[in-house]
Amino acid sequence: MKKMNKWKVFGLCAAMTGTISLVGAGVVAATDTVQNPPAVKTVLGSTNAVPEEELSIKDIVANAMPAMVSITCTTVEEVQNYLGGGSDLFDEFFGDFFGYGFGNSYGYGNGQPQQRKQVIAGSGIIVGETDDDLLIASNHHLVDDASEVTVSFIDESVATAEVVGADQDNDLALIKVPKKDISADTLSKICVIPIGKSADAAIGEQIVVIGNALGYGQSASTGIISAFNRTIHTLNDRTYQVEEMTGLIQTDAAINLGNSGGAMLNMKGELIGINCAMANAAYAESIGYAIPIDTAEPILSDIANGRHVEESENGSNPEQSSIEHGDGNALLGVTVVTVTEEASQEYNMPIGAYVRSVEPGSVAEAAGIREGDIITALDGVKVNNNMDLVNLVSQHYEGDTVELTVECYSQDFGGNGNYVTRTVKATFGKAASDEAA
Repeated sequence: MKKMNKWKVFGLCAAMTGTISLVGAGVVAATDTVQNPPAVKTVLGSTNAVPEEELSIKDIVANAMPAMVSITCTTVEEVQNYLGGGSDLFDEFFGDFFGYGFGNSYGYGNGQPQQRKQVIAGSGIIVGETDDDLLIASNHHLVDDASEVTVSFIDESVATAEVVGADQDNDLALIKVPKKDISADTLSKICVIPIGKSADAAIGEQIVVIGNALGYGQSASTGIISAFNRTIHTLNDRTYQVEEMTGLIQTDAAINLGNSGGAMLNMKGELIGINCAMANAAYAESIGYAIPIDTAEPILSDIANGRHVEESENGSNPEQSSIEHGDGNALLGVTVVTVTEEASQEYNMPIGAYVRSVEPGSVAEAAGIREGDIITALDGVKVNNNMDLVNLVSQHYEGDTVELTVECYSQDFGGNGNYVTRTVKATFGKAASDEAA
């Protein structure tokens, strides 16, 4: 398997399409749900007037810096400690040096589970406020599964933040910091960023990028818009999850690790993009990507106003499946995405339905299917994408037993990994509702 250094790619922007939750025979369009919507709609973006003329880079940076925050996310995961568990000093030194708990995984241990702490630095943008909270935009991959999120403002004061909501498919997240936790002095120094329109930008137009590059604190760089509507693929070393992001802005401005969630600004100082990824430095130079604000703002606004972001209908194009949908009531209990041909070629992954999550207590869990597995066949019928699996499951009923072909990722002590084929038997349960998605 092609290995990618986790420090070379920081956007969870990858090579899979569509999300389907196989909890029943029917897969229906997901709709937004409103949960305790606020009485007054929260409108994102500064209400201050934006100058008609273009500003100098110096003025753009000076105006935008008060709206920028540095984000630190801490995640804790349980790992099998086959080799690790040396002295506390060993763990502390190597954990801090490598940033992902090296000491806990590679010492001399007894195979018992250990907790591994990972600290990740990134960026955020103050995009709105309510009477009680500051609202900060960032990336989903930055705050995903974080046990603690803290933000540092322009005056270097620090506060604890809470994730309001996120959209994994578009790599967006909205976090909030209660104003009661921020001093009056800090509140007087920060501001909300003005929001522009990415559709008004053009290739060759100059832009400014600001973010917490390498975790050193806020810094600015400049460049031009190189292209629109770019599609990128990336592999996350922690989860081995591969997904695809489309419609991105490409720039030659310096975007580095830690710039995730930072701002791309036009020459009036308006936010037109949210930084999300950079090209692997081993293969490219001066290629970075941002999510257009025209894509991001409606999603962030929905989250800010209590609307729950759901997956798109069926998660992918049903026409991608050559297998007809059935009328059965079978329940498997997994959420899957498609491993595209591009992802398969780039990362040596089998084509099939990648298991994003497994429902606790489900048929899939009982059969030994795990997150990160790739289902490639059901009863000998090849699964080429997520809809193939949805449709094959829909042809079965409660009590039916099938044989699933599953590719399981395995990694040796040296960090080398490959997929191992195994077959499992699953006896379907019954879907709780025909409207389950």
